[in-house]
Amino acid sequence: MPNEPIVAVSSLGVVSSLGLTAPTTFAALRGGVDAYNQTYFLDHAHQRISGAVIPRDVLGLPNEVDGAVQGGDEKLTEMVRSAVVECAAGVSLGKTALLIVGPEEDRTVFSRGIEGCFAVCEKALGLQFHEGSRSFCSGSPGLADALVTARDLLHSRQVKSVLLVGVDSLLSTGDMHEGLLDGRILSWGTSDGYIPGEAAACVLLTRPADRPENAPPCVFVSGIGAATESRTLHDRKRSTGVGLAAAMKQALSQAGVGAHDVYLRYADVTAEPYFFEEASYAWSRVIRAPSPSGYKMITPVTRLGYVGAAMGPLLLALIVDEVRRGYRPHPIALIHLSNAGAARAAVLTIASNQG
Repeated sequence: MPNEPIVAVSSLGVVSSLGLTAPTTFAALRGGVDAYNQTYFLDHAHQRISGAVIPRDVLGLPNEVDGAVQGGDEKLTEMVRSAVVECAAGVSLGKTALLIVGPEEDRTVFSRGIEGCFAVCEKALGLQFHEGSRSFCSGSPGLADALVTARDLLHSRQVKSVLLVGVDSLLSTGDMHEGLLDGRILSWGTSDGYIPGEAAACVLLTRPADRPENAPPCVFVSGIGAATESRTLHDRKRSTGVGLAAAMKQALSQAGVGAHDVYLRYADVTAEPYFFEEASYAWSRVIRAPSPSGYKMITPVTRLGYVGAAMGPLLLALIVDEVRRGYRPHPIALIHLSNAGAARAAVLTIASNQG
């Protein structure tokens, strides 16, 4: 039997290139739609690079000033605000903390703007966040640290609820330049690179025991794993999946389930060989019995583009959406997350039958 759940995941909000809300984003994702367009960034052959861009005007922001796109921080802040407002709509929050999973510290995108999101979201919601609110600048694996912090805040009863939001854009000048130098972006001469994208996603976390009777179905986080990888993409070493496997084992053990109980795996892997090999090697290190019939791996990057730190909360939101719409024939799913550095994370979720 699975162990007691850690936190409950219920309400959600998403802003992506596929839609400005969670329902529109996930409907497009399930329909196999993408929103890839040519950007103004050029590759080594002076060809325009494809990207999954959220137009500024649909966020209510001016497109150009004197012929130049303005305010990257302003755009990302508005994405966070929109996702948080959607997630909190119709919810009685009470004392609340805001946790933001953002880009890695060694990336320049949003390095100055992320702290301004707290005041913007407070104004939008008309409340003051708990002093435990903070940001985690470690890319998509930062989801694990954010969930541990949310667990501690909720179970110590410092807060009634936690808004956990992830935000990122791989469409900044610095990220595009580095991605092209490293041969990671899909472009002329690189057929197995990623398509850069941007997104913000927010989920509401509460104590499992606080869920009211007859509440809509939700998802429980029952296991959280975090580890480091010694053979990273930055180091130009081939992956062996050791670090990711360690994170998976930790999440599975904490949840009290085996890898063979996992029906669906949700991952942030891109088309890059390193990450597909890592995911395969890591899974082979933990699976010791046949997977359930219908087992599969879900990789939304193929439609959303690579959205970095936003992917963790977005995958949690996607799982909740699927559960509520009855698209999940099996309750147990595993999220696993990696970046080009050493951080690795895994999160085990179990769907509730409450409804």
